[in-house]
Amino acid sequence: MTNLSGLAAADASRPGTLTRFFGYVRPYRASIGVALLLGTARANLPFLFPWAMGKAVDQFVPHGGVAPALGGIPMWLFFLLVSLAFATLYPIVYFRVWIMGRAAHRVIFDLRYDLFQHVQKMSLSFFEKRQVGGIVSRLITDISIAQNFVGNAITGIIMDGSRFGLALYLLVSCDWRLALGALAILPVYMAVVHRLRKRIHATSRKVQDKLADISGQLHEKFAGVKVIQSFHREKSEEIEFFQESREFLGYTLEGVRLQSTALATAITLVTVAPAVLAWWGFSRVLTGELTVAAVVAFVGYLALLYDPLSRFTELSVIFTNAIAAMERVFEIFDLTSEVTEAKGARDLPALKGDVHFDGVTFAYTSGLPVLHDVDFVVQRGERIALVGESGSGKTTILNLLLRFYDPQQGRILVDGHDVRKATLRSLRNQVGVVLQESVLFTGTISENIRYGRRNATEKEVVEAARMANEHDFIMGLPDGYATEIGERGIKLSGGQRQRVSLARVFLKAPRI
Repeated sequence: MTNLSGLAAADASRPGTLTRFFGYVRPYRASIGVALLLGTARANLPFLFPWAMGKAVDQFVPHGGVAPALGGIPMWLFFLLVSLAFATLYPIVYFRVWIMGRAAHRVIFDLRYDLFQHVQKMSLSFFEKRQVGGIVSRLITDISIAQNFVGNAITGIIMDGSRFGLALYLLVSCDWRLALGALAILPVYMAVVHRLRKRIHATSRKVQDKLADISGQLHEKFAGVKVIQSFHREKSEEIEFFQESREFLGYTLEGVRLQSTALATAITLVTVAPAVLAWWGFSRVLTGELTVAAVVAFVGYLALLYDPLSRFTELSVIFTNAIAAMERVFEIFDLTSEVTEAKGARDLPALKGDVHFDGVTFAYTSGLPVLHDVDFVVQRGERIALVGESGSGKTTILNLLLRFYDPQQGRILVDGHDVRKATLRSLRNQVGVVLQESVLFTGTISENIRYGRRNATEKEVVEAARMANEHDFIMGLPDGYATEIGERGIKLSGGQRQRVSLARVFLKAPRI
């Protein structure tokens, strides 16, 4: 499972998941309110039909099947007005779906952008402890699932809730005894939903966690496909993927089984109950307790009472899955970077380039220091080489200089300025690093060199390439500097990737 050590989710002072999510919904509450009003109209418009039928029967039966007028309104005009009311369904549905859909997508855009910003600010240790694919899964999959809460759950609950309330009122107006009979199934329905809700939530978390694991593993495997093929490990990777996918399938099918149980229970209850109530109602017509019109209207209203009840079960599943996804998203928000800017941090001036490690001690794991009381000075214009065995701390020194990590003891000074008191941007903008493993991005050679300085001219890009001794090989390519290099620069050789990385730093022209 994705490692979430250090998560402070248990902090009772934090607002609940829904409260935090509604913080993103709040800016769009006007649009959502309009959509909900339209949805309420859409949900309750069908009540016109059983109402009109009841009125018509009341008039037709006493008059022997002939009723020229209804409450002073000609019958043809009455049904024309009812038909025109139903004709408003198209614009109501269209604008409800459009307005709500637009608001839901904007909520998700804001949430995803904020999460991306938050992840960008995390220290290097955050990424070293987690699979990249798992982080991407939360940015893409989990947030998409959370969108259903705005797009479906909120709308459905309000629409069906209003329909349920109006239907109940009309049922009571027809006959309160029959209305009580209609409500008799509610305790059974609520007991089933309550019992299954926690299990569906737990299963949904397992599904999403396992999907994040699989996404992380696929990202690693595809990035290292050369290693897999060179060791001829394709079959073992297939077996591992099959096992992980089978476990994911098991969790998914368990969720489907629980959803099926909830839906089957709801549908059975709302199918059997109307038949029983209709029989009871017509038996009371024979005894003179009720009119035919009252029973006809009651049966019509009853369908509109139970229809929301069936959908409440589906909405409960959507709601539960969305909550589980939101929890996973806010778990990332709850993590804080180990490297942060100090209050009142100041921008560094243009550096000369003096570097001083003053008694620096650092450990990735507590009690196992990689550097112990390291003290050295590199003066402006001086070039040094750090020599040592693998794991002796050479890369760590660069990581500390760039503040990817902070030392447990000691200070790092540039031109006499403590790097912990400087803004990260002003520090990192003046330090250039070429990593041992060249990191390039999908795009052209020119775009990758310009990553060091986005506003560089074409002439400056070419000059940086010449300094890295790569201009000639670039010009030998069919598209020159516009050559697409593929993901992680896969279309280039290792040496060529290294030279593009060098050119990128030369273009940046750092002070250190």
